[in-house]
This record gives sequence, C-alpha cells and structure tokens, in this order.
Amino acid sequence: MSEGSFGFWTDNNLYLKKKNIFTVEFQFDIDINFEPALEGQELEDFQKHKEIVQKVNGVPIFLKSVKLPQFTLGSEKLRNPAGGDQMIVKPELLDWEPIRLTMVDPHFQERDAGTESGDPNSFRSPLEGIQLAIYYALGGPRGANVQNATQAWVWEVMTYVLGPIIITTRNEFGDPLDEWVLWECLITGTESSELAYADDSALEFSLMLDYKCAQYISYDAAGMKKVNVFKPT
Repeated sequence: MSEGSFGFWTDNNLYLKKKNIFTVEFQFDIDINFEPALEGQELEDFQKHKEIVQKVNGVPIFLKSVKLPQFTLGSEKLRNPAGGDQMIVKPELLDWEPIRLTMVDPHFQERDAGTESGDPNSFRSPLEGIQLAIYYALGGPRGANVQNATQAWVWEVMTYVLGPIIITTRNEFGDPLDEWVLWECLITGTESSELAYADDSALEFSLMLDYKCAQYISYDAAGMKKVNVFKPT
C-alpha cells in the first residue's frame, strides 16, 4: 500500500477494472474465392457489401455485454481397484467455452433540413456489416438457401470470413489494459429482440461464437504488450 492509504479500496495507485468499459473489434474478410466466379448483379452486390463490411472492421464496437473467454480441462481419475492411495490422473482435452456477444443497433441518420440523406451507400448501422459478414461466412451467394433450412456451410470459409475477434478491457481514459483475441471463430447461433409496443428499450442482437483458442495479451503503462500467452499454433 502507498503511504497514507487507508486500505485496499482507497489506494490511489490502484485501479479496479470496470465491467462496463470494454470494446470489441471485428476483422471480417469477405474476399473469399467463389466458384464459379461472381459476375453481373452478384458481383455488383459483392462490391457494395465489401465497402459496408470494411466500415465495421477495426472500429471499436461498444457492446451491451460479452462474456470473457474461459476454458475447462478434462481429466480421468484411474484408481487401484484393490484400494489404497494409488491414483493416476489422466489429462484430457482443454476446451474453450463458447461466448455470447450482445450488441445494440445504433442507427445513424443524416438529416438536412428535416430530410434524410439520399445517399444509398451512406453508413447507417454497424449491424449491416455484421449481418453481411454472417451471410458470407455461410457461403454468400454460393451458399444454399437459408430460407429453405438447407444452409450448408464450410468451416474453413466461416473461420476465414470471421477472422480474429478482439475483446479489450480499458481504463477510464480509454487506454487498453488487456485483451482477448478469439481465433478461428465459428457461429453457433444468433438471437434478436422481440418487438413490442409496450417496450421502448434498445433493440439487441446477439451472436453466439465458438472458437479454436483465445489469445491473452496485457499492456504496460506505455501501451506496450507485456504478457502474450495462449497464442494459436
């Protein structure tokens, strides 16, 4: 404790991380190889979609909630049936647990003299880019029809499109304290709000994700990486 402090909670040299100061960054990449190659309207749509997705990438998205990564370790205990103190612990798989990202959907409205902007390509909502990334992670125009419940997705395509997802905890000045980088993510489900006339709370959209591993990085006071563990191999 520093001199003159009255205990743990009053030490001016300590900063307790807050649950409500964090950001999430996406690194989507929808530049996948389509077979056969896109052309005509599909190609035109893809170029528009790519611009929208790129506006979401690298931007710290302030979500409503997200559970930080954690894992479980499997093990099997082998005991001597004859009794005694003989026991062998057999290690099993390390399994990272899926997480849930819950976000609100801010809608940017450009208004001039009471009239909304007529630019069809103006950025409106982060959810636009996120939904497009999900669409291309499921195969895009070359995927099966989602509406017919026959969507066939490819693991390699999904992990490529979603890219790494970065969860960063920050201090009150916005400086990074530590971060988790989720590698080889795959979508396990989505969830949307229920619309109701009696409820004026913000719309929410949740994305459930599984992943291969979660890399942990901490930063020193100068913003340089200090600890870097659980890196993918």
